Amino acid sequence: MGSARRFEHTVIGETVNLASRFEGLTRTLDTAILVSDAVIETVKQDGGAELLQGFKPMGSHVIRGHREPVELWGLAAVTLQETDK
Repeated sequence: MGSARRFEHTVIGETVNLASRFEGLTRTLDTAILVSDAVIETVKQDGGAELLQGFKPMGSHVIRGHREPVELWGLAAVTLQETDK
């Protein structure tokens, strides 16, 4: 966005806003990664079910700017000590 003299890169749109809201909820829900049910379903349809190991349902959440609640899935952070066991 901008003019010939000043050009700035930016990302806008509903997907970016939704991702920002999810990022904010990671602290509230005490999880490292949050994804929507739509992401989970797409990964499964594309044959990547094994990539979803560790994701747990986090329930339905009202997301500011969206009419319908969104089903969220979370993945907790794994520390180095936990992976060494």
